[in-house]
Amino acid sequence: MLRPTILLTLLGAGAAIAAGLAMARQPLLMLLFGRQFLAAGPLLLLLAWAVPLDFLTSYLSNAYSHGAWENSILLCTAIAPPAT
Repeated sequence: MLRPTILLTLLGAGAAIAAGLAMARQPLLMLLFGRQFLAAGPLLLLLAWAVPLDFLTSYLSNAYSHGAWENSILLCTAIAPPAT
């Protein structure tokens, strides 16, 4: 079920999106929200690098649920901290 080619492709695509967003964060914030939101640049930089991780977790959760790893998913869900 797990294919390294797909994982690396998703990681590369997510990293490319994150790098583009990280480089254009100041002009993007200025264009979308105005000058008063320029202080949010560091936060947008941090959030941009969550994109590759989200791409990977989406694929892995589908692969795990279609494989024989349901118990691993249950364990990870049980020990994960609650979302706030």
